[in-house]
Amino acid sequence: MTISSTNIRTPLERLYTCRTQPWRSLYITYQLIITLLFRLPFWFVIGLFPRGRVHPQFTVKKAIFIRITRTIVQTAYKTTKFGRSSPTYAEITPGPNVNGVWIQSRPDLVFGDIKHAQEVNKVRNIRIPGYWYDEDGVTPDNSARPVPGEKIVYYIHGGAFLSGSAHPSEYYSGIPKGFLHHSPSIKRVFALEYRLLGNIPFVEGAFPSMILDSLNGYMHLLELGYAPEDIILLGDSAGGNLSLSLCRYLIEYADEKSPSGVSLPRVPGALILLSPWADAGNSHNDVRSRIENQKYDYVVGTPLSQEYVSWAIGRQMGANIANTSPWISPISKHVNGVSFKGFPKTFIAAGELEVLRDQITVLKEKMERDIGEDNVGYYLAPLAVHDFIMLGWHEPERTNGFKKIAAWVATL
Repeated sequence: MTISSTNIRTPLERLYTCRTQPWRSLYITYQLIITLLFRLPFWFVIGLFPRGRVHPQFTVKKAIFIRITRTIVQTAYKTTKFGRSSPTYAEITPGPNVNGVWIQSRPDLVFGDIKHAQEVNKVRNIRIPGYWYDEDGVTPDNSARPVPGEKIVYYIHGGAFLSGSAHPSEYYSGIPKGFLHHSPSIKRVFALEYRLLGNIPFVEGAFPSMILDSLNGYMHLLELGYAPEDIILLGDSAGGNLSLSLCRYLIEYADEKSPSGVSLPRVPGALILLSPWADAGNSHNDVRSRIENQKYDYVVGTPLSQEYVSWAIGRQMGANIANTSPWISPISKHVNGVSFKGFPKTFIAAGELEVLRDQITVLKEKMERDIGEDNVGYYLAPLAVHDFIMLGWHEPERTNGFKKIAAWVATL
């Protein structure tokens, strides 16, 4: 089921060795059969004893779900299939209670490093979809104008830049839905369907496509009438990485103007980062949580998967950009002089047992240094893994996390 070494040419081919048919279907079927017939019964039996669970303080259910999620991720690294086929940036996928809108591109607002990277990697500035989430019982209306002072959440999903979707039918939708349920002062969430590294052609997801898309989504909200100070930028995992990049871009090029004299808007009023991936390179591979929490977390990143992400992001600019660019890895040990001055008030959530815990701690400390401890809220969820707020079965940590966020939002 693997490709001959004589045919291996790129990280794409070396990572996704079962990406083509019939090998993909055969490998997925094999994993499904093995899991249903053998793994699940075995996991249940050993889970009856605390030492047989992923962590002795996990419930049997939580331990099994961690192992299932880990198996799905491992399978995806062979096949490119992260679960079922997801909606992408190419179209608005209809469905019950789905209200998608097209976000127009703003090529006139691309400056500096991002403009240069766009030209080198031949990345287009295109229209992409976004999806509205409204409070329970309210029919989504994308034409609704905000009342003065109304706050809105602008959500950017995670997925290592490889998977995930903003669509209301996808698993990441649990974050905007949970946010609306636990934060009564927030009535609407707008979720961005940005380009991923796995989209064909691969250049569409290369750096800086995600930054262009996130900027266009932000401008869309402003054009609807929302004030920057009323926008809460929310990102989890890779979405947290992208949220940091968007804020950095708005600060870095605040003095630039388009040919028509238009300037970039101010940063959002607040920033929420859930298990943010602030170093997409390898400079934090040797930290304690990266090593010790591998046995607890479902995140199973390997040197080869990391190489693929770096290769796909950098493209013509080179894979090392994941280590050296403040736009991609602002807390990388290979990047000096990166500042978070000018960033909005920020709340950061992390899991005690996630592999990214220690690099998230570094991010927190750097932000506290630059914008002040009073402007950085932090919640380390006990016995929680990566992006636990996304996982509907990760209770009570998920609900507790939403409550912490709601209490912080209430202070804004």
